[in-house]
Amino acid sequence: LGEQAAAAIHRAQLLERSEAQNHRLNLLLQSTRAITSSVDLEVVLHTVARTTCEALGCEQCQIQSYDAAPQSVTVSGHYQRRPDPVAEESFGKTFSLADEPEELDMLERKLTVEQRLSDPALPDSTRESMRVFGDRTYLNVPLVFNDEPIGLLVLVERERERHFAPDEIALAQALGEQAASAIEHARLYQAVQEQRSEEHTSELQSPNT
Repeated sequence: LGEQAAAAIHRAQLLERSEAQNHRLNLLLQSTRAITSSVDLEVVLHTVARTTCEALGCEQCQIQSYDAAPQSVTVSGHYQRRPDPVAEESFGKTFSLADEPEELDMLERKLTVEQRLSDPALPDSTRESMRVFGDRTYLNVPLVFNDEPIGLLVLVERERERHFAPDEIALAQALGEQAASAIEHARLYQAVQEQRSEEHTSELQSPNT
């Protein structure tokens, strides 16, 4: 009887893992379809933030674009489940990483890092930022394209501190991979369109010969 019970428990655990894996795969598929549905950069950035936030059940998601030359990040995409004027104020702003060695390390070493307000090892600058915005947990996922960091996908929890499970982190990383590719393709498309527009304007302004 004991062996039968153990076998039944084992089968139930396998079924539960299988269902959880299928659920994650479906979320990834749905998110990928949404992320790649447009080549408009602003639309892509918003869609990445929204789909990631919904897939992981987070309160907010922020996309920070990385500029390696001055070592800075710009908040280029943002999604929140509820209106938040304080968080919205950061959209479009650029922040130097000169005083943020941990965030720079995440980008350069392409590390996924979870940060919680109660962590005694949390950098003072990050703790202060969390207190200002009322945040409790960050999950920072590097956005990498052609093995180069192009930004961070930051998942935010405010109501409670959250410990992301390994499968949730894996899902966030998979979404980050898809997001990085979609963002870079949208940037390339935008650059091509802008170049064509400039060439067309130049042709119109040129005197007839």
